[in-house]
Amino acid sequence: MIEGVAGRPLEAGRERRGHALPSLPMFCSNSTAMAPDERDRDEVSRTLKIHETTRSDGGLDPVFLVAQDGTLGIMSGAGSFTLPDGALAAVMARFGKPLERTERVILVAALDLGDGCVVRHVRHLARYDVIAHDYLVYEAAGEEPVCALATTVAGALDHLGRAVARGAS
Repeated sequence: MIEGVAGRPLEAGRERRGHALPSLPMFCSNSTAMAPDERDRDEVSRTLKIHETTRSDGGLDPVFLVAQDGTLGIMSGAGSFTLPDGALAAVMARFGKPLERTERVILVAALDLGDGCVVRHVRHLARYDVIAHDYLVYEAAGEEPVCALATTVAGALDHLGRAVARGAS
């Protein structure tokens, strides 16, 4: 079954908004989820919201992956950190597993990293779960896509970014 935005089944007669990607299963897009705010399109296409953390006052801090001028960084309420080259690939190799092609996921947003690499934020609701989980899917040119829980990847990248910042000072 193809799902619409927010996992609701499409009504009869409504146009399908999802599209099949060549190396991934059927996705349904949600075009509003990628923008951290209403900035110009060039900036939006370089920013991907990958997670949210809860502050002590109960508010939410979004966590973004930012690709700019050939470097990758992580940005949250705690600060912005430049990631070392290959950090995302290493984290996904460590925590990622091959993507099960029969599972249906909803595409939240995607970020093209260049050189044939793409990271996608997807949402998956297993048949036995009540709450959908957010995953990141990493596609490198010529390699099988791998996915990992977004919270795990965000935590690992934040740790690496902070370690690099401490070492630089």
